[in-house]
Amino acid sequence: MAWLAGQRITAQRLRDETQNTVNYSAITANTATTTAAEVIGMTTTPVTFRSGRAYRVTYKGAMASSTAGQQGTMAVRKGTVTGMTFVNGFRLYLPANGTVAFVFSGISSNTTGSDITTTLVGTYGLTVQVTSGTVNLGASPSNPAYIHVEDIGPSGDYTGVTAIV
Repeated sequence: MAWLAGQRITAQRLRDETQNTVNYSAITANTATTTAAEVIGMTTTPVTFRSGRAYRVTYKGAMASSTAGQQGTMAVRKGTVTGMTFVNGFRLYLPANGTVAFVFSGISSNTTGSDITTTLVGTYGLTVQVTSGTVNLGASPSNPAYIHVEDIGPSGDYTGVTAIV
């Protein structure tokens, strides 16, 4: 966004010039174990996605498995496990009684012409089960699982990204 001679400096304009955190939500304890394909592990406070802006959504955590050879999945979705996908972690191979750390991020933009306010949910689940194994989303006070939303600039700078609807 270019500055023009004589243009007033406003807080909004200064904020739009740099990347900034819109939302950071974390959990600091392990979630319940599951055998389901996808369940909610965490929920953010409401996030406003301004029209004409692009956002980086990052999902960081750990996935633990009770049985070797299982595969887990994780995603960040709009509101529910069936909502629009912001970040998809696809499949993650899991060792027996082990924990695998993950960090996934994706870029989305709002070009609807209206601001969109919603919660985001961090999901996890079991996609390939071996015997009677389970998975859970791992977190602790010193290693929280989190969803981080950043405003990264005008949506026109990021073509071909996921549309926020």
